[in-house]
Amino acid sequence: MPDDLDQVTADSDRILDVLHHAHLHGGGHADTPELARELSLPLVRVSAACRRLAALSHLAVHADRGEGEFLVSITSEGMRSTEARRRPAAPNTLTQNFHAPVGVVATQTGPDAHMTVQHRGGIAAEELTALLTGLRAQIATLPEDDQDEAHDTLQSLEKGVQEGRLVRAQRAVETLSKLGTSSATFITALKGIAKALGLPFPGETP
Repeated sequence: MPDDLDQVTADSDRILDVLHHAHLHGGGHADTPELARELSLPLVRVSAACRRLAALSHLAVHADRGEGEFLVSITSEGMRSTEARRRPAAPNTLTQNFHAPVGVVATQTGPDAHMTVQHRGGIAAEELTALLTGLRAQIATLPEDDQDEAHDTLQSLEKGVQEGRLVRAQRAVETLSKLGTSSATFITALKGIAKALGLPFPGETP
């Protein structure tokens, strides 16, 4: 998986947009070289993004020929995710300024960096900061091989919250839930964040 999770997320969104449009117009499967040409992206980036989307159940992979070449099709979950991302933000989204320690949600430097966070009403900024800090501490309970990816994904979750992009935050929660299957304390902390943000937790009925 590429180090730049923002890049993978952007590539994933573009791939879903193409496949969503094709599905609505009677299209079926697409192969990764074709997607790479259409999006003017390297094949390695397209295949990495498609693998990630398949892990999130947004794509189905068919006829893997190796070397990053395989067929994909969008799933019903991928269709819903794409439509949700395109949907206008709810009118009750609020913007709240607060101070948070560096490395939690803040993107500026300094011991007490200032930032703006958009989130749905019902949770204090300080509470959200505490929940994210608690989840970061629980990354140490994950297998060592998964910890770097968990840190990167948590940063994506924080950025999604900061920018009010709850679809991005939801994808990060889904990825973290897969990484955290071996740690009950990590999953408990992650569920607390999902509940605070009003996001469904994978595998649970809302």
